Amino acid sequence: MKVLESFVTTMPTLSSALMLNEARIAIRWTTSMVRFVVFYSVDGGVGKTTLALTTAFEKKRVLVVDADWEKADLSSIFGIPKKPGWLAGSYGKDVYVHKVEPNLFVIPGYEAAGFYQLGKMSDSDLFDALFEALLALPDAVVEERLPVDTIIIDTPKALKLNWLEALKRRVNALMFFVTDRRLFTRIADVKIETYSRYMRYSSLVIANMLEEGDEKTPGIKIVNAYIARVKMPKNYSAEGIHKAILKDGRNKRAISLLVKRIKE
Repeated sequence: MKVLESFVTTMPTLSSALMLNEARIAIRWTTSMVRFVVFYSVDGGVGKTTLALTTAFEKKRVLVVDADWEKADLSSIFGIPKKPGWLAGSYGKDVYVHKVEPNLFVIPGYEAAGFYQLGKMSDSDLFDALFEALLALPDAVVEERLPVDTIIIDTPKALKLNWLEALKRRVNALMFFVTDRRLFTRIADVKIETYSRYMRYSSLVIANMLEEGDEKTPGIKIVNAYIARVKMPKNYSAEGIHKAILKDGRNKRAISLLVKRIKE
């Protein structure tokens, strides 16, 4: 990621310009309503990214923002070229929008991850830039006539609580808290206090990667939806992950619940 070191280090006003990976979409935009959905978690490795992409595939009319600056895994999973993503607007660059399907788009997060890994930007720096980018996105969506009504944001683990507050209150985001079986199989753990603080901001609580029999655990009542662990495809592509998760009927019902909540 050394190529990222050549980015300009000054930070002018965020540009709302978007650069599509093919010709400008000739489709009439009929509504200015865009709903934000944030996937967040306390721990890493809970499958937050795979749930975000699966929900995006099922919901349709979605723009996904890869804001997990620790990894930018979502960008890689979708096979997106290493072009300037959501952070680029803060540097006066055009933001690349990758078209996955006619009504599914992704803004990558490679350069944000690069700056973070190089120690050139802190979590606070990146959240401030992300927040400004999110505020600009609805207008940019309208200007570029993107056929989307939902913006899904994949985030790093353990965002600060005041950042979650800002996302929920200031951009009126739906907050999907993602955890795994540790939430209810280790209910007496001291970490439950941390879980409780994070769950306070949630619109839905989703437990991911459950093992056989976990759904019968008394603590399962804490969650709104649960996803069974599935075998992931060897190529680990976005479409492959989507199909693998939905092979289990219970998972399909759970994702349908998430989509329904977004559409309400």
